[in-house]
Amino acid sequence: MGICGRLFDILAGPSIAGWTLPAASHYCWTDVHVTSNNRCCFSWSRRVTTTVTRSLFPAATKIMRQCQVNALVSGWSPDVNLGGFCVRQCLSNRPSGCT
Repeated sequence: MGICGRLFDILAGPSIAGWTLPAASHYCWTDVHVTSNNRCCFSWSRRVTTTVTRSLFPAATKIMRQCQVNALVSGWSPDVNLGGFCVRQCLSNRPSGCT
């Protein structure tokens, strides 16, 4: 499953899936109990102010299916609508670099 799979599980929980994300250009999670490959980040090409966590899943799921190797993932999806903003969405271990 890997670290990004665990982040999906957390964000997909019924109490979290509808949360509004803070205005930002990324959302990362680090598992402090794992010593390597312990961070997964959803990032996007511009700051988004009004989106909920479930909005991240369609593009991120596609990236996971197409770009995952040995539980690690790095990829992007163009033309994603997040909170009314058209952005490029990335999934990797970095909070930046999705411009």
